[in-house]
Amino acid sequence: MKKRTDEPRGHENKRHRVLLLMPFANPHLLSIFRELHDRRQIELSFYVCRDLPQHRLALGWTTPHDARFFGWRLRILKDFISECRNSDHVVFLGVLDPKLVMFFAVLACRILGKKIWIASEGFKKSGVKFPLFVRLLLNVRSLSILAIGDRSSDDYRAAGLDRPQYYRFGFAEHYDDDSTMADGLSSRSNDFRSVRIFGVGQLNDRKNFESVVKQLCSINSVGRVEMRICGDGPNAATLRELAKQLPENVTVTLLGNCEASRLDEEFRAADLFVMPSRYDGWGVVLNQAVEYRLPCVVSSGVRAARGHLIEHGKNGFIYDSDEEMARHLETLIDDESLRNRCSEEAARIAKLWSIRSIADRLLQRFSGCSVEFGTGPLQLICRNFTDRVQTHKNQQQIADKRNARLFE
Repeated sequence: MKKRTDEPRGHENKRHRVLLLMPFANPHLLSIFRELHDRRQIELSFYVCRDLPQHRLALGWTTPHDARFFGWRLRILKDFISECRNSDHVVFLGVLDPKLVMFFAVLACRILGKKIWIASEGFKKSGVKFPLFVRLLLNVRSLSILAIGDRSSDDYRAAGLDRPQYYRFGFAEHYDDDSTMADGLSSRSNDFRSVRIFGVGQLNDRKNFESVVKQLCSINSVGRVEMRICGDGPNAATLRELAKQLPENVTVTLLGNCEASRLDEEFRAADLFVMPSRYDGWGVVLNQAVEYRLPCVVSSGVRAARGHLIEHGKNGFIYDSDEEMARHLETLIDDESLRNRCSEEAARIAKLWSIRSIADRLLQRFSGCSVEFGTGPLQLICRNFTDRVQTHKNQQQIADKRNARLFE
């Protein structure tokens, strides 16, 4: 039997020409393609449809100087079609924003016979159905979908695209010195009487930090527990009121919006990370938590978790209800050895979902390699997604039972 390898091979001399079209410049997708471009393994050119929205500018995002703006001027259309004609692969970040631009570009690619890839987080709303002409345009076996996060492939199949190939995918970030980030583990306090929970996000209904504070009221821990949250928003006053109801050994500190240096300090000082969002299409802050080797307790509404950055019972826990969340928090608060084991697993998962790993595997897909990845980025997602979801739930139940036996 031929030995399977996950290492890139057989394409050292092939330099793929890749055209990327995004609604606006997304650094968490672009960085993956930049990695391959900087290694001289692809020739990358990319278009954006508009300037960055204000909420992205507030996060420090910028439009790169080499981005070209797509529009309806004749010269721009001619340039795009010429770029498309000369490309081996055309990659779209979604196909619904802006609709007319994306549909025109996809149609041009189909007419020119280009290999099309769609990277997408799926849809925020359930029940999305593509019109017939869109299904005729996209529902072909030659199209590949880079499904960003859990259930993205389910969304697209339910919308009428059951013929494309689906591959597991995710957003990623460059970290200046990931070994330094990992070193934060050794400096954390081993004092079992004090455990620090950390969260990052806007203080609003969708991020749902109130659910964590409410559950901290019922946690039976004799030691001191501190929750610290980086972020600001309309629910700050509500969180402060809820914090007044906590027992004396539990405190909540709202830190407001934090600069990168302050975030680094907080990640290093934390013992575990919580992400209670009702919905997050991905959530790059979870990449950061895993990179810092933090055990994570994450809502199933965070699509970056299941099947991607969190392996339930290994580097953290995924929960469906507030009661489950409280149980997992209490387990991690009371068991330092479990936190350490989760941190060790996080090191493996951080490497698996690093920019380098994703880029290596994407290059293999571009090259047509038939290698099948057993897990992680660019894994082929099975067509029967109902069975896949049930398999995830079964695995989660097994992990829960295994961990429960440890505390009997």
